[in-house]
Amino acid sequence: MKIVLIGASTGGPKKISKIISSLEDLNDSVVIIAQHMAHDFLGSFSNELNKISKNKVLIAQNNTKITPKHIYICEEKTYQKNGIFIKEKSNHFNPDINALFNSFVGVNSEVLGVILTGIGDDGVEGCVNLSQNQATCITETKKSAIIDGMPSRAREKNITAFDFDEILAKIVEFVK
Repeated sequence: MKIVLIGASTGGPKKISKIISSLEDLNDSVVIIAQHMAHDFLGSFSNELNKISKNKVLIAQNNTKITPKHIYICEEKTYQKNGIFIKEKSNHFNPDINALFNSFVGVNSEVLGVILTGIGDDGVEGCVNLSQNQATCITETKKSAIIDGMPSRAREKNITAFDFDEILAKIVEFVK
C-alpha cells in the first residue's frame, strides 16, 4: 500500500480540495490529511471533500483499520499503530501533524510526506524523521505557499521544495 501524508495549516483547505479533486481511484493507496482546523469544522470539511472526490473521505476514527482507496481526515492527536488509527486529546495542534507523520516512520510501505502552507513548524520534525527512514518528503516553495511558516521550516531542514502545481502532479503520479 502507498501512503500519502499531507500536513497543512492556514491556507490549506483550498489546496487540499484541489488535490482531492485531482485524484483518480486510489487502488492500492491511501491519503491521510492533517489540516489544522477547529474540531467543529472538520465534519463539514470532510463532507465538502466527499462531494468532489472519486474516493471515500472519512474522519479517522479511533481503532479504524487504515485501508486503501480511502482518504482520511485526522482530528486531535491521530496516529497509527499497526495499521490502526489511534486518537487522543492533543495539547498542541488540532490535529498534530508531527504525531501523525512520526507514527509512519519505519512502516513497510511507500510513504510520501507533504508539508503545505501554514504558520509555525508542525510536521517538520515528522518530515525529517520520515525522510531519514526512506520516505520521500516534499514541501512548498516560498512563492507557492500562502503562509510560508511550515514550508520554510521544512526547507531549512533540507526538505525538497516544489511549487504547488508540481506537488499536485507528484501526488497524482505517486498514487497511480
